[in-house]
Amino acid sequence: MVGAVDSDPPRFEHTELRDAVFRDVDLSGAKFIDAFMPGVSISGFVGGLTVNGVEVWPLIEAELDRLHPERVTLRPDDADGVRAAVAAVHALWAPTVEFARSLKAPLVDERVDGEWSFVETLRHLVFVADGWFLHAVLGETQPYDRVGLVPPFLDAQKDALGLPVAVAPRLDEVLAVRAARMVRLASYAASVSDDQLAEPRPDAGAAYPPSSDDTVLQCLRVLFDEEWWHHRYATRDLAVLTGGAVP
Repeated sequence: MVGAVDSDPPRFEHTELRDAVFRDVDLSGAKFIDAFMPGVSISGFVGGLTVNGVEVWPLIEAELDRLHPERVTLRPDDADGVRAAVAAVHALWAPTVEFARSLKAPLVDERVDGEWSFVETLRHLVFVADGWFLHAVLGETQPYDRVGLVPPFLDAQKDALGLPVAVAPRLDEVLAVRAARMVRLASYAASVSDDQLAEPRPDAGAAYPPSSDDTVLQCLRVLFDEEWWHHRYATRDLAVLTGGAVP
C-alpha cells in the first residue's frame, strides 16, 4: 500500500487482497485497474458502477426484475400501486415467517458470515417502518419501538432516537411489533390518494430520516425496497442454516 499524504486518497498497488472482506465501507469513486476479480461477490448500492467501460447497474436492475418480478410491484407510482405493494410485502414474508417459526429457537438468532440473524433482520424492518412510515409519512416525532435495530451508521444516534443500547427480544415479540406496524401501513394505504402521495413529507423534527424534500411516495418506496432486500438476505441465510430452500 502506498500511504496517503494529507488529503490524497489511499492507493493500493501490487497488493494481495485475496479473500479479504470489506463491510460497511465507502468505495465511492474508487478505481480498480488491471484487477483480477474472479469469484468476487459484491452486495450494496452500485449505481454508476462501470466494468470495462460498461455501466452495469441498469443491467443488474433489469436482471433482478426479471428474476424477481415482485420488485416492479414494490416500486409503486400511485395509490393503487401502494396498495398492491403492501399486499406484495405480506405475500413475500408470510411463508418465510411461517417457516422460521417452525425452526428451533437458536437458528432464528444465528448469524451467517456476520450478517444479521433472522430476528435481527425483522428488528431492523421495525426500525425502517418506524422511520420511513411513522416518522417520515405520518409525522410522528418519536415513533421508535425498543425492539427496533438501527443500521451501523446510526449506532451513535441510538440515545437521541430513544432506543436502548442492548435488547434481545424473542421472535414472537418482534413479530407482534412488526404486525402492528404493517396493520397501520395497510390501513393508511387503503385510503391514501394520489394527491397525498405527491405531497412533500411532513417536517417532523430531527429524528431519522432527517427532513428532506422527498415526497410521501418516495418515502414509502424506500420502505418497500428495504422489505425486498432484507427478505432476500433473510431467506439466503436461513437456507444456509437449514441446508435447504426457504419459502
